[in-house]
Amino acid sequence: MIRDWAHTARTGRYPALAGVDIEAALPGVQLPVLAVDMETDQYTPAPTVDLLTAKLSAASVTRAHYSAAEAGSPIDHFTWARHGTLLATRVAGWFSP
Repeated sequence: MIRDWAHTARTGRYPALAGVDIEAALPGVQLPVLAVDMETDQYTPAPTVDLLTAKLSAASVTRAHYSAAEAGSPIDHFTWARHGTLLATRVAGWFSP
């Protein structure tokens, strides 16, 4: 996994996975996508999520941000899960509009 992360960080592209060119496949994804970034996420900040969702050109993308104010506590890449009740409600609502 770390090798994959390093590849993506160095090149801005996802590496092949099991012989599949992920970069070539992403524009063909036609499923609905909910992409959420967490406030102060040092590993997957909002611009990184934006770069990924931009590659999903055929998908219907819903973009969301989860803030510390919504969580009721400071959050980041890991700690949001301890304060994710509101986010879980939002995700459930996205699945059942």
